Amino acid sequence: QRQFNRPGEQFISQSLEVRNIVLEGLILAKTDEDLDVYRRELVKEFNPMLAGTIIYRNDSEKEYEIDVVVDFAPNLDNQLIGTRIPFQIQLKALDVFWRDVSYYDSLIPLSQKVNLFKFPLQIVEDFQFAAIKSGDIIELQNDGDADVGAIFTIKFFADVVNPRIYNVITQEYFGFVGTYGIGTTLTISTVRGNKFVTKDIYGVETNAMSERSLSSTFLQVRKGSNYFQVQADSGVNATIVDLKFTPLVLGV
Repeated sequence: QRQFNRPGEQFISQSLEVRNIVLEGLILAKTDEDLDVYRRELVKEFNPMLAGTIIYRNDSEKEYEIDVVVDFAPNLDNQLIGTRIPFQIQLKALDVFWRDVSYYDSLIPLSQKVNLFKFPLQIVEDFQFAAIKSGDIIELQNDGDADVGAIFTIKFFADVVNPRIYNVITQEYFGFVGTYGIGTTLTISTVRGNKFVTKDIYGVETNAMSERSLSSTFLQVRKGSNYFQVQADSGVNATIVDLKFTPLVLGV
């Protein structure tokens, strides 16, 4: 934005345009009958009335996905080359980022169980086989090209009062008001277009959005280094939190 009587311009914001993807290929068949079947199948699958997902895999065992709509139906070359037909399909991705789904199933613990069982074994009063270590500041690295939402899963193994997940750098948090006991699981999704908060008690799931503290923020995993901490007014060491997110990249 240019301002009166000031040199240059002031940066306000910047956004990315939709991504246009063009696929070029060749229908190969052994007979004219097969060629006609393949041609009809291609036109059927790339119906402009439908949406779909492109999956890209490369030699590094990476896998990426992007959601698209068909901008133009398959353009088939009228000039046959034996039993081959060249074609071109134009797609449009409204969300311009590719999802790195090869990373999707990775659970990142923000707290952990500590094994106390060791030899020589001597069982005494108040002996513990394991304990939960929670409340440490955990570093998380987002190697993608953009900030992204995540799914946080919180499980309780004793009574915990006012649990929350805290972002040390931004000083934002997502918290709950109340006491949560054993058998309770809270799930927070901060993923764009799929935000929700649920509570599960022994298999019975309910909407927990009304139980969040008023200053709660749908936490994002920022590009680069992130530092999260599990907090509670009491019982933090009875809390296990896992985080799952999908990095977003501009190009593959």
